[in-house]
Amino acid sequence: MPEHFHEHASRLSLDSAWLAEPVAVDAACLRRLLSDAPAGLLAPFCQRNGLGEQVRLRLHAQLGKDMPSLEQTAWSLRITPHSLRRRLAEEGRSFLDIKNELRRDAAIDLLVHSSLKLEDIAQWLGFSESSTFHRSFKLWTGLSPGEYRRAHWMEASPSMGFNVAAAAAP
Repeated sequence: MPEHFHEHASRLSLDSAWLAEPVAVDAACLRRLLSDAPAGLLAPFCQRNGLGEQVRLRLHAQLGKDMPSLEQTAWSLRITPHSLRRRLAEEGRSFLDIKNELRRDAAIDLLVHSSLKLEDIAQWLGFSESSTFHRSFKLWTGLSPGEYRRAHWMEASPSMGFNVAAAAAP
């Protein structure tokens, strides 16, 4: 489902097939469900444990460091780069899309929940130039990073789990 920003209302549509999914029947089941909410509720169920999720988790662990290439990620998963591309495509995803989604989410979190300079955020996310970060962010959200920060500065929502303290460290 594509995201649309600056809309007059919020809406979420779910496929009726979700009604056939099992209901959480005990506290442990509910804890597992809530541990990855809301992302786990919005991601297609079949992708939660798929290869795309494994790639996302590996890339997430490298945020703020040198992000691994597709080739490095493939070898760490013990598959060839060609197989990684093909299997991600079968899930309707790509390595670059996963990497950009992580960068976007981390950028939003850092813009809203930290006072880091835009140049420092760009560097932490692995952009070689802050101008590249600005262009990418505007493509992702429709706003420049500065405009986004001014519009959403220190919202009450909690951090999405990106290590702001580590990002702030030199």
